Amino acid sequence: MPTRPTLLVLALILLFGLTGPSAVAQSGTVASETGPAGTDTSRGPGDYVVYASDGTPMSLDRVIAALDTVDVLFIGETHDDPTAHALQDSLLRRVEQAADTAGRPIALSLEMFERDVQPVVDEYLSGDIAERHFIDDARAWQNYHSAYRPLVERARAGGYPVLAANAPRRYVNRVAREGPAALETLSSWARDWLAPLPYPGPSDAYRDKWQTLMRRAMPEDHGGASPDSTDASPHGEDHDEKAAHPHGAGKGGASTMLQAQALWDATMAHTIARHLLRRPGTIVVHLTGGFHVSRGTGTPEALRHYRPSARSLVVMIRPAADPSTFEAEQHEGLGDVVILTEEAKVPSRTRGR
Repeated sequence: MPTRPTLLVLALILLFGLTGPSAVAQSGTVASETGPAGTDTSRGPGDYVVYASDGTPMSLDRVIAALDTVDVLFIGETHDDPTAHALQDSLLRRVEQAADTAGRPIALSLEMFERDVQPVVDEYLSGDIAERHFIDDARAWQNYHSAYRPLVERARAGGYPVLAANAPRRYVNRVAREGPAALETLSSWARDWLAPLPYPGPSDAYRDKWQTLMRRAMPEDHGGASPDSTDASPHGEDHDEKAAHPHGAGKGGASTMLQAQALWDATMAHTIARHLLRRPGTIVVHLTGGFHVSRGTGTPEALRHYRPSARSLVVMIRPAADPSTFEAEQHEGLGDVVILTEEAKVPSRTRGR
């Protein structure tokens, strides 16, 4: 008899992603490259195919061409997809070239680092500290070397900022357990690492997306909780929060976990908006888990709250059994651009720290 999935399992689903000529889809195998300072950016890449939001075939060249009218390029990934990571490195290189041609500054924004470690990130980029200290003190994810190091090294070599965009795990966990009101008792120092309070809550579309995922993970005929339940425990047999989920799942119910999601989105969006205000004309490349940006909800919505004039483009990279087949029911509208990668190339999950 199947066991009822727990909220911790749901949290895993969320954080690890949802999840030639322009007349034909660009497809192929991501080539191995040697990145900055001899960094090997080949991480077991596989095949991929590029589509527009409606399934129309397109090329990566058209994605880069669209950056002329974009302030933020959101890239939604599945955290353990090696083809996605290789594509991200390729995309960042192309963005660098486009920004250089246009005379625009660039910044790399990462969900994988929390705002309170920004001074550590800056010290590493400027050469003030060794990489081993950066990795330890910045609380880098366990798959940092294989997945995100090439991007950070590219930014370091290019001399542009890396934004530690996310809310610190300890505060997100507090919201997941107790709700947003629990943040009001934090010190002013602690609140500096978060989006301004009160932060924007989830939109109706984001809530619907969340509830749909909840229903899939916790079907009623298996005794599942209501999507709005606040008394279901997130703890199942695997309750090592740090190992299972880069940010910690918390002890609250579904509603408080949705508010925790919203805190991530608001903080990442506020980090981006603040940088755009400080450095007008910048192209910000923001890398995050797919749920945070899919269908334009989450972080893109929060960005519109903080900086309505910001123009964004969402690229969703998602594993599929057959990348050459665009399933409208699954893939249509996931992003402005949808890149399907070969699912067989995705290894067993590499968990973040």
